[in-house]
Amino acid sequence: MIINKIKLDNIRSYISQEVNFDKGSVLLWGDVGCGKSTLLLAIDFALFGLQRGTLDGNALLRNGTDNGSVEVELNIEDKKVYLKRGLKRTKNGIVQDTGYIIVNGEKKDASAIELKQAILDLLNYPKNLLTKSKSLLYRYTVYTPQEEMKAILFGDNETRVDILRKIFGVDKYKLVKENSKIYSSKLRERMKIIEVTVADLENKKIELENLNNKIQEKNSIKNNIELEFNNATEKTKISEKILQKNEEKIKESDNIKHEIQVNENTLKYKVEERKKIFENLERLEKEKVNYENELSKELKIDEEELIKVIDNKKEEIRNLENEFNKFNYEVQKAELNIKRLEKDKDDVVKLDKCPSCKQNVTEEYKGKFVSEIDTNLNEFISEKNVNSEKTKSCLIEINKFKEELEKLHDNKRLLDVLKVKKENLRNIIERIIEINKNNELIKELIADVNVKNSELYKRLDLFKHVQNEYLRNKEIFNQDRENEKLLHIEKEKINVEINNFRSLKEKLDLEIKKGLEKREKIAHYSKIKEWMDNKFISLIDDIEKQVMLRVYYDFNELFVNWFSMIMDNEAISVRLDFEFKPVIQQNGYDIDFVNLSGGEKTAAALAYRLALNQVINKLVGIIKTKDLLILDEPTDGFSDEQLDRIGNVFEQLDMGQLIIVSHENKIESFVEKVIKFDKKNHVSHIIS
Repeated sequence: MIINKIKLDNIRSYISQEVNFDKGSVLLWGDVGCGKSTLLLAIDFALFGLQRGTLDGNALLRNGTDNGSVEVELNIEDKKVYLKRGLKRTKNGIVQDTGYIIVNGEKKDASAIELKQAILDLLNYPKNLLTKSKSLLYRYTVYTPQEEMKAILFGDNETRVDILRKIFGVDKYKLVKENSKIYSSKLRERMKIIEVTVADLENKKIELENLNNKIQEKNSIKNNIELEFNNATEKTKISEKILQKNEEKIKESDNIKHEIQVNENTLKYKVEERKKIFENLERLEKEKVNYENELSKELKIDEEELIKVIDNKKEEIRNLENEFNKFNYEVQKAELNIKRLEKDKDDVVKLDKCPSCKQNVTEEYKGKFVSEIDTNLNEFISEKNVNSEKTKSCLIEINKFKEELEKLHDNKRLLDVLKVKKENLRNIIERIIEINKNNELIKELIADVNVKNSELYKRLDLFKHVQNEYLRNKEIFNQDRENEKLLHIEKEKINVEINNFRSLKEKLDLEIKKGLEKREKIAHYSKIKEWMDNKFISLIDDIEKQVMLRVYYDFNELFVNWFSMIMDNEAISVRLDFEFKPVIQQNGYDIDFVNLSGGEKTAAALAYRLALNQVINKLVGIIKTKDLLILDEPTDGFSDEQLDRIGNVFEQLDMGQLIIVSHENKIESFVEKVIKFDKKNHVSHIIS
């Protein structure tokens, strides 16, 4: 992982500041308290959020502000990552706000927990090395405050060893041993439980043998019953066949009786039909005589000639009606003209001035105009009277012709009635002929039916004893069938008993099988428990010791090398004891760590820090922060000679990015980039 830049808004002494980093070595330089370490805390916050007991919101959010944020741009292998976390002040204190993460241009808004999970996945940090308070891997590989590293060195042995065991992954062996003991205990409990469940296994084997004997005995009884049942079934089939033959004869007898009944019904119907035929013939003969008498009075009128006369009369009436309409129209027209002239005459008489020229109208003029109107009026009155007379004459002729036409229509209707009667008479004669033919056919049918019935009665006499035979054979069949049912019930009863025994047998077989499997499982568990108690746990102990020795030798060698490079003093040497505590020797004598000078303590702490970084990166090879190292005031208390040697230390680290926080001017010559900080009026900022 490489840090490209970081932006702080309202974080501690910063209001708004963006800091760009480069690969290689970078020095964050400035006086004590100018805001250098704030950048390191901000990076820690951006990656992992607030951490209980280590990184508190009150220690980050600038006093007097309600919101703050940290944005960081990273390169994690081939991924470009932008990450933003926020802080906000609430009535309950300062809490984390939502933020976002952008990976290769794809943005995702996320909560504080989701951001933390995303970073852990990107850095490939094992989740078992992440606590609620801090990330051990980040603390002991990338960034450890110098004072915290001294606290590790001064701390109690048990705490230090436990932390290092977790970091180096050796703690898993302890967990394996503890889990193995728990598993062994659980196996012992499981074996005891299983032993209780198989305690009655031998009794079940005896019970199974008794069941097999009972099943064999019941099968023997079943075979005898099945033999009797099969014989009874065969006997029932024979009696059923005899009964079926009796039923067929009864059915044939019933069919003959039915046929006789049908014939008798037919005879009865046909006799009734002949009676109705005779009655119908009598009625038709009377109607025939009546029609013949009426037709004897037939009018001697030619129908075609009558139709022509009627059509001519209708034409004459239409012509007269047309003339009437024409004369009547002339009368109405004359009346309209008379009314118009009378109105004009009245208007002239009343007229005083001309409506057009507005001059007075003289009586002479009025008299002349009225005289002309009277002349025209007399002509129209004369014309009206002449046409009125003509309409009256036409109306008289029309009424006369209509009376004559009505008489002609009466004659036509009389002719139509006579035609219908002739047709009816012809139909009656045809019906009489047809009825006579049917009468002869019915007479023949009655004779045939009488002959058939005589033959059917003779056949029926042959079946007079079949009913008694049927009743006798039916009783035999019922007895055979009842015996078959009883044997079937007995057979099913024995089958149920056998099935019940078999179900019990299957259940016992299964229980015995499971019991035997459980005994095998007990033996298997016993072998596992013995192997785990006597071999596996001892093996894990040996592996744990070997791993810890390997870690110890690698760690000790690096620690010794880094310390000697920083101190370059043959009079003083260091090593680690087996609890990873530094052991200091001066002039061949062991001295306590607390008795060292400030520079010597810093040198020991820095050597321990660098050795720890390299060992962890080597052992936990999957993490993505191996290229980054942050050192906070690594030279506190160093002499000028030690400061001169620190440049060689930085060169040999060979890190992708080394970020150093210091107020020592001399370190500027050892790094590739220097970022200087200053603080005025409680506000930090970059000065170069």
